[in-house]
Amino acid sequence: MSDLSREVRGGRKSFYDDPDVDRLLAIVTRLLEEHWALRERYAALEKLLVEKQVLGENDVEEFEFSEADSAALDAASAKLIRDVLGAARNIES
Repeated sequence: MSDLSREVRGGRKSFYDDPDVDRLLAIVTRLLEEHWALRERYAALEKLLVEKQVLGENDVEEFEFSEADSAALDAASAKLIRDVLGAARNIES
């Protein structure tokens, strides 16, 4: 790891000696930003639905997917993991 001098290369801050580590850090940071934005929107939607009495306070926590829905979600999750890990394997060393 560098001395965290924060040199600017091509307009991007550099924290590590290996630029791939800096790129990975930028990717993870961006994903965290997107994840948080989605969590805020989800919380807002859930609050609005409860306030407008479309849902009860515990409806989301008590909700259970059907077996078919659970299977579809499991398949989508497995595909996402394969796609992400597959992309990581294709990164040149």
